[in-house]
Amino acid sequence: MNSTLIKTIFFIAAISINSADADETAKTKNSLRMLSVRQAIQLGLENSYEAIKFKIEGELAELNHKRALLDLFTPSVSLSADYGFGHTVTQMKYSDSESNTFIDPDPTQKVMMEPSGSISLDVSDLTLFSTGAISDSYKQEMDSYAATTRGFKETYLTYVFNVVSLYFSLVTFNEQVKNAENQVLLNQSIYDLSLQKTKSKKGTEADMLFAKGELIKAQQNLASAKQDYKGELLNFNEKVAQELSQDYNLVSKLNYRPINFSEDGLLKIFDKTPTMKTYIEGFRSAKIANKQTWKSMMPLPSLSLSGFSISHSLNDKYETIGPTSGNGNIDMTMSLNLSIPISSSGGFFNRIAIREEELNFAAAKLEFSFAESSVKKDLLEKYQAIKSIEEEVNSIKEQLENTSNLLDRTLMNYSKDSSTRDDILDAVKEVTEINKEYYTQTQEHLQAKIDLAIYLGKKTLFQEKLY
Repeated sequence: MNSTLIKTIFFIAAISINSADADETAKTKNSLRMLSVRQAIQLGLENSYEAIKFKIEGELAELNHKRALLDLFTPSVSLSADYGFGHTVTQMKYSDSESNTFIDPDPTQKVMMEPSGSISLDVSDLTLFSTGAISDSYKQEMDSYAATTRGFKETYLTYVFNVVSLYFSLVTFNEQVKNAENQVLLNQSIYDLSLQKTKSKKGTEADMLFAKGELIKAQQNLASAKQDYKGELLNFNEKVAQELSQDYNLVSKLNYRPINFSEDGLLKIFDKTPTMKTYIEGFRSAKIANKQTWKSMMPLPSLSLSGFSISHSLNDKYETIGPTSGNGNIDMTMSLNLSIPISSSGGFFNRIAIREEELNFAAAKLEFSFAESSVKKDLLEKYQAIKSIEEEVNSIKEQLENTSNLLDRTLMNYSKDSSTRDDILDAVKEVTEINKEYYTQTQEHLQAKIDLAIYLGKKTLFQEKLY
């Protein structure tokens, strides 16, 4: 007899018994909100606290960067104005010469009102040249902004992949529920067959009671799987900022896809990783700071444009144009400054500060020299973790095929009374466990690839889309 037909025969009874529940489940599924993994990501980015927060912080970082560049290359310009009236109130009194007293029969007042105001335009000082100081500050600002931007990108990727991971974790838990449902159906079929054999005197009551016990265990496993699903649903809804009780019809499938790149291909892009870029920028910043420390001890020229002010006073009817510092209207100054600290908190001739900067630079240089091997080690560990899971999945797939064939043969033999109760229950249990392990390892494989993608700062792995 064909194995598919055997399975069909054993399932008919259980399906018939549970037909009402199956219809109800189908109706519930059809009424659920359809949700793909990409829709889940969009849902989270539009509504979650995390996503909205890092968008705001990203915009604030961009504004601070623009402010820093303006401070470096442009003077501050301000326009101020005021306008008003001056009031003078005078009370008029006169004296009586005969009685030598002041007489104030009906005081009179003289009110003097004069408009007054001014307007002024002020421009601050601006350094045009300072022997590389502006260039160094610009490089430091650009490195700082690049690091900040990279940090926000990593936060964004981490959030997106967290949603992806939770979504497919929910898919996995849903598959575990289906797996548990199939286990119930199988045990229901075995129990029904045991009951029939007991009634026909071909089986013992002990076999029937044992089969019933296994059915109860399967039903308990199903209840536990549903509870696990609900727990993961709470985590998912919290992440994407939806009603905690909202359930979904998950339309994206968790597919197992082995990686298609080698260790050598991965190591070729080690210098593009965010971690390596951070090492590079840290070394460059330490190098600039070391250079600036030595420059501060040297008499180097600087060229600056002094600030100036243009003002107009309304009450005096005159205009003035003058500098905020210096004697001319607009001062251009070339200065040679020499400032050598003799003794301070930095030590005699600033030796402590200089030595501190030399040690900081040496530490940064040492860290940078070991950065390449550290990053490559991290990449290899993540790559090997993925390959290890792939070997496990391949083994599980072989076991799954073998146990499925074993179950088919055991079911056939059981129908012919050539397999024992324990044989069929063991076969059912093994198929159930292997299926569960397959979905678990598939989920872990995806998570391992996500971890590598985040480390690389990429949405994809060598053109492979992860969602």
